[in-house]
Amino acid sequence: MVLNNINKKIILLSLFYFNSLMAGVADLDLEINFNDINGVVLDRVGEFSVTVTNLGPDVAGSKGTPPFPIAILASIIQDNGSSTPEIQFAASSSNDNTRCFFSLVIGSPPPGGSVSYGYDINIPQLGVNETIECHGLYSTHFNSGTREITWSTRNSFDTDPVPGNNSQAVTFGIPPISVPINQPYFLILLSLLFLIIGVKYYRPSIW
Repeated sequence: MVLNNINKKIILLSLFYFNSLMAGVADLDLEINFNDINGVVLDRVGEFSVTVTNLGPDVAGSKGTPPFPIAILASIIQDNGSSTPEIQFAASSSNDNTRCFFSLVIGSPPPGGSVSYGYDINIPQLGVNETIECHGLYSTHFNSGTREITWSTRNSFDTDPVPGNNSQAVTFGIPPISVPINQPYFLILLSLLFLIIGVKYYRPSIW
């Protein structure tokens, strides 16, 4: 019995060592583009793009399961209290769904907790110096503060020699409240306010 357990461990270690030898080396470079202002995305809805480039030296994901061995994952997003993710992502009409497949995973809430959401974009293997660009839509559903979402690549079949360029954080905020200074009614109210202030503090000069 003890010998069988030892043999099983040896086999498992051998398989792990063999797979590590077979794994390629692929440096995936990730770039996320939103319409942000000073690093913060303020629009409630909009479009974004995700670009992944394989800097080599090997083909990325060639030993994975087709058609989508590589994924770009977003960090966990919380529920807004109304059964809606605080931030939602989906493929846009200009996205090539055969090469960029958007998916959503809804996590079961822990006891006393809320639902969480996981978004990912699945892509095929990438040749050396090959680039793929995915196009998506986003919408925000929170009313205060900011939310930071980190996107990162996941390629379990290769070793990435430069892990610093395969993740990027995106900050979402609340759009500022616009003041309708060009509206006629607002201008009339503003003029009346200045008139009231002027009458209240006006003191005639005595010569």
